[in-house]
Amino acid sequence: MPIQCSLPDIVIPDKSLSEVVLERMLGYGDAVAMVDNTLDGKEFTFNEFRDKIRCCAGSLNKQGLKQGDTVGLCAPTCLEFPVAMFGILSCGAKVAPCNPEYTKGEIIQQFKISEPNMVFVNEGNVELMKEVLKELSYVEKLFVIGRSEEFSTLNDMLLPENEKDFPQNVEINPSEDVCMLPHSSGTTGLPKSVMLTHTNLVACSLIGGHATGYTTKDSFYMDRPMFNMGGFGVAIFTLMLGVKLVLDKDSNVEKILAAVEKYKITHLPAVPSLMILLAKTDEYFKYDTSSLKLIPCGGASLSEPIMNALKERYKVKIAPMYGMTECSPISINNDAENFLSSVGSAAPNTIVKVVDLTTGDELGCDQSGEIMAKGPQVMKGYMRNPEATDLTIDKDGWIHTGDIGYYDKNGMLYVIDRLKEVIKYKTHQVPPAELESLILKHPKVADVGVIGIPDDFAGEVPKAYVVRKDETLSEDQIIEFVKNELVEYKHLRGGVEFIEAIPKSAGKIRRRELKKLAGF
Repeated sequence: MPIQCSLPDIVIPDKSLSEVVLERMLGYGDAVAMVDNTLDGKEFTFNEFRDKIRCCAGSLNKQGLKQGDTVGLCAPTCLEFPVAMFGILSCGAKVAPCNPEYTKGEIIQQFKISEPNMVFVNEGNVELMKEVLKELSYVEKLFVIGRSEEFSTLNDMLLPENEKDFPQNVEINPSEDVCMLPHSSGTTGLPKSVMLTHTNLVACSLIGGHATGYTTKDSFYMDRPMFNMGGFGVAIFTLMLGVKLVLDKDSNVEKILAAVEKYKITHLPAVPSLMILLAKTDEYFKYDTSSLKLIPCGGASLSEPIMNALKERYKVKIAPMYGMTECSPISINNDAENFLSSVGSAAPNTIVKVVDLTTGDELGCDQSGEIMAKGPQVMKGYMRNPEATDLTIDKDGWIHTGDIGYYDKNGMLYVIDRLKEVIKYKTHQVPPAELESLILKHPKVADVGVIGIPDDFAGEVPKAYVVRKDETLSEDQIIEFVKNELVEYKHLRGGVEFIEAIPKSAGKIRRRELKKLAGF
């Protein structure tokens, strides 16, 4: 029998994401909305954010951005990111967030799926983006976040006179119209663009807020990159619900603890690698962290000793959460005192079930199988990839998570293994198929298989098993080849091992056999 939340369902407004956020901002006024701790406390109030978003939207509207268009947004975490994001959304267009650390090839691969009409890029990546756009004829305009003498800038868009051109009467079907296109590996294969609708993201914020508890006097800290769901999702959440958000990039554990003391942070969303550092660092003794109330955590599994150490040291409540870019949140643990190793009960408005890995039949209490979920936060599908969509979402709207788990008699969910191939390095998704596709381009490689191997700090690191075409091929040559083509978190930190043949069945790599070779 499926499990459901004990809390009542919440009403999801039948409005666009930008409409909901801009309306709610009016009620928060001159309270501080976001602070950029990287830039010595640069901050915007909710009123300032709203004005800037409306000016940005007015300028984009005047420059021809229309409903249904797509805009690439390639920038690091900064206050300007949500300004551009909601400016685009207010025009009825879609946002395709892109990792600013991607290589030229990775950006092209993503933009070939989303096909943006316009692109925003941070000033440090203008030259790279110019090289990208030489190969993408459909991009009409490039805007720069920062300074530029060659292109229009976001600052140009924020002139007060642009607000008069704010788009009116944009007709959006919230449950059908896509607003965000984050990149994800899904359960298998190459990276894909996830189609998140306005309803998906309004539901995500309201469900998360309803289940975790907060007040408008609370303050959140975030060092996650805004190009992924864990980053822009938190930004949407705090802007919608009137909570102050302190941003950081390139942070370290001491910088985080200093921010907690300086800004009286109450909520510290954290990934496992950060939680390990927080539990062990001696820097803890230098700072006042008494304001902390809650550490929401997710992205990968974490040991109970680490969670216990955090609870004891910081006197906080730990709230494990479970979800995926395609559907977030799925579950939230508000009773970690009694069920520390659980990812929680089903989130509000959400149904969760466990099915047999072979037959697909629904399983009962304490029976392990694939976790599936259903709710208003389930994505519409993968852009221009109906095959992957059909493999992920069934005809009744249930999404396959690719994770193995079970639920107990109390309706608490436990994740114990993973079916999906994707490697999780510090919560970053590393698709084995992408690495394999690249490595096969090396002239001295005959075949390759990639797996993730366990790492105490990062979760997993990629390792390649390679069949040589040329016996002079070395491990270092493969490692450098990957380094030159892919963003750093996809590098082969697990090393390279040469073998005689890649184990396959019906043409598919038998990754479990490779994992046995690796000793686990």
